[in-house]
Amino acid sequence: MRHSLVVFLCFMIIAIVPPAHARELSVYCEYPAPKDSDLYGGRLIYEQVWELLRRAGFDTQIETVSWKRGYAEALIRADVALFPTTFTKEREPLFHWIGPILEVEWAFFAHADSGISVNSLEEAKAVKSIGTYAQDSKEVWLKNHGFNNLVSVLDNITNLKKLYEGRIDLMVGSPGVTDNWPAEHGYDSSKMVTAFKFNTVKLYFAVSKETSKETVSALRSAFDSMRKDGTIDAIYHQWAPGWLPPKD
Repeated sequence: MRHSLVVFLCFMIIAIVPPAHARELSVYCEYPAPKDSDLYGGRLIYEQVWELLRRAGFDTQIETVSWKRGYAEALIRADVALFPTTFTKEREPLFHWIGPILEVEWAFFAHADSGISVNSLEEAKAVKSIGTYAQDSKEVWLKNHGFNNLVSVLDNITNLKKLYEGRIDLMVGSPGVTDNWPAEHGYDSSKMVTAFKFNTVKLYFAVSKETSKETVSALRSAFDSMRKDGTIDAIYHQWAPGWLPPKD
């Protein structure tokens, strides 16, 4: 009887305690899951993340939150992931980096009727106002490069509206991504023009530093397997024909 009780208790402990990587993981993204659109590389990014989580053993819902909240929580809490997150040297020690999942350029955008033209960073510094997204990596980069004409807002669609209303001279974004927004929000997309490209960066699935080694290892292994078996190539082929997955 005593032996049976010990066996029963051991079975219950095994059943109750999940494997390390099966613990809860809060996954944040500032953009809602797209259906068919490619907003911010939307479906391309989400398809990779959905498969990444599935292979790593996480049955979790991706929560849409502001970038400010998601970034703040990822800095201080364990078991938090945030995507798409731009990799920079300044951010490198702050997170575990899974990816890259996408490579994008940074650029200034102007309204076609504004007559504004810039061909260098110095010329961009001379315009009256540039719309940026609060605490976004592009805004931080520009501040670090001496820009003092930035007008920061809490979401990029506000910048889009201000650009079309002539309330800012330029806005910051990514070609192939930002130029999809006008049509998505009822504006004439032909009126948005890329004024000047100034950087190229890679986007990752960033995991909070306090997250367990087991969880991070499970995510890394899952992403590596997606690369090796051609899953990432297939996702790119389906959702972004002509685009190539970024290398490390």
